[in-house]
Amino acid sequence: MTATALLSFGIRGGSQGGLSAIHVHSMIVLTQAPMLAWHARLRRVDAHRYTALSLITGALLIVGFFTFPFGRMLGRWLFA
Repeated sequence: MTATALLSFGIRGGSQGGLSAIHVHSMIVLTQAPMLAWHARLRRVDAHRYTALSLITGALLIVGFFTFPFGRMLGRWLFA
């Protein structure tokens, strides 16, 4: 997930060369992924579970919302 978040900053085609709303989630991933590993290392099961569920929910629901509409490529493929 961290590698994908890092690589996403190289994708700027949809917003005329700038960052888009999806890049906000990439920044969140880059801050929370180390915390996820830290909680696992310290055996903080509840904190690890909460962080993991938050990252997965954000990836599927929030980023998914910004992926399909607004004339983006994946939305055109699925809904055309």
